[in-house]
Amino acid sequence: GKITAEFLLENYKLLVFMGWNTGSEEQYKVLTDYVKGGGTLFLSIPHLSTDDTRNYTNFQVSDLVRNGDFSELCGVRIKGRGRRIYWATCADNVTEFEFPFPRRFGILATCLGEMEFVGKVETLLVEDENMKPLMIRHKCGKGEVYFLNSWNYPGGLDQDRGWGLLARLVQKH
Repeated sequence: GKITAEFLLENYKLLVFMGWNTGSEEQYKVLTDYVKGGGTLFLSIPHLSTDDTRNYTNFQVSDLVRNGDFSELCGVRIKGRGRRIYWATCADNVTEFEFPFPRRFGILATCLGEMEFVGKVETLLVEDENMKPLMIRHKCGKGEVYFLNSWNYPGGLDQDRGWGLLARLVQKH
């Protein structure tokens, strides 16, 4: 059968999307109802891509559920692919992580999404040069969403497509 928000709420306090997911309008509604009912959700931009070819690097805003308008669930509208970032850190005054500002983590080598906030969101992580939001928290009904503003899905952030990959290939032969 189909997964419902009720089933998710009865069985999961937290849903974490790390790998590839092909999103749909129906899934967006189920996830929204799950969070509104008290669930906690972690996901990023490509998790709401409708592209079923796993095109995780070159999808467009037009490939996203609701053309990137995630305002109800995530409190943002995605406008396009932003600049590539490498390092991130905590946002000012965020104390819930084990590392303090300005300690950095990375190398992420992903593009941010150009996004517009719709409603109240809390910025938790930022890229370290211009302090653009990397991860936000949005309250939605009784639950909350942790939204990673990354053009790559979190499990794909370790995909080395540059010289590191070439070096590994050469070492194998």
